[in-house]
Amino acid sequence: MLNRGIDTNELGSAGALGFWTRKVYLTGFADGSITAVIRPGDRSGRTTRGWLPEKTDVAVRFIDVQGHTPPGVNQDDPRWVNPTFLPDDGTTIRITECLVKTIGELTEEDLRGCSPDCATPELVRYHLGVVYNMELPDVDQVITIRRFEHRPKVTE
Repeated sequence: MLNRGIDTNELGSAGALGFWTRKVYLTGFADGSITAVIRPGDRSGRTTRGWLPEKTDVAVRFIDVQGHTPPGVNQDDPRWVNPTFLPDDGTTIRITECLVKTIGELTEEDLRGCSPDCATPELVRYHLGVVYNMELPDVDQVITIRRFEHRPKVTE
């Protein structure tokens, strides 16, 4: 049974060996319609949380039950709760581009390939608020757009 991409300590960054996403996006990954995602903050640097290397195959893991990270709490604290994942179905992507912009700078082209809940800059604000349990970000919020191509599913 596969179990890729769930290491929470590699490079000091949750998900560094895998790309984590919510299970609501399963269909978009299965049919190839999702080819870009948006994350809060600048995640372009190797030492930043959630950094992923370009031109490298990455395991996609679908979150079954969301974890909980209280503010100011590190992974050694018992209040830190890691997410649980659906079984690894072999979904694999290769990051092809990483763009850093503010929400206010987003264009229709920037949002091409994102999930339907990120179809406009205004929807991006709500997407980030809901997914990351944060106050509604303003248009000056920096975000990272990761573009990727779908790779053959890994079977072993």
